[in-house]
Amino acid sequence: MRYYHYWPDVEHFGYLRFVEKFTHEEGFPISGQFHQGVSLLNTWQPVSLKADTRHGKLGDFPKAQVGPPVVSQRAWSVLRPLLGEDVEALPVVVPQGEYLALNILSIIDCLDYECSEVTWFPHGSLHDITKYCLKPGLAERHSMFKIPEEMTYAIVTEEFRQAINEAGLEGLSFHNMIYDPGE
Repeated sequence: MRYYHYWPDVEHFGYLRFVEKFTHEEGFPISGQFHQGVSLLNTWQPVSLKADTRHGKLGDFPKAQVGPPVVSQRAWSVLRPLLGEDVEALPVVVPQGEYLALNILSIIDCLDYECSEVTWFPHGSLHDITKYCLKPGLAERHSMFKIPEEMTYAIVTEEFRQAINEAGLEGLSFHNMIYDPGE
């Protein structure tokens, strides 16, 4: 199976910023909430975002200033049956259209260290992954997920990519393919 990083196309499409300005000390209001893999449905308070369209229109997958993947209502309608229990969609306030933040609930420990190219900090923690290999058989039932080593990045399947292309959705780049040794 083929996997890709979920990567908004910021070169050709606009992105979303917070309406309010925050100091470094305050931090962003949602930055850490989406890196846990736990439901936010009962505690979620929609945040207000505004479009920055200097690089183009928002598209269906605008990059958010910080935080989770954001998708248009149109994209969610296409992807919802495919994503199932892997994510929950949370409303955000965007004057330019209906958009949802995706909270990814599926965290899968499937990085194959033997096949991947990983660099480490001297003190032993992970620094960077330049080549990804996933262990066969662990992620096949998930169309969107994260790995514990990189909780800020989402991984999607070839089926996800095909659904987007077939529906004519715009705004994602699929150049970062992840290697599957079972392929």
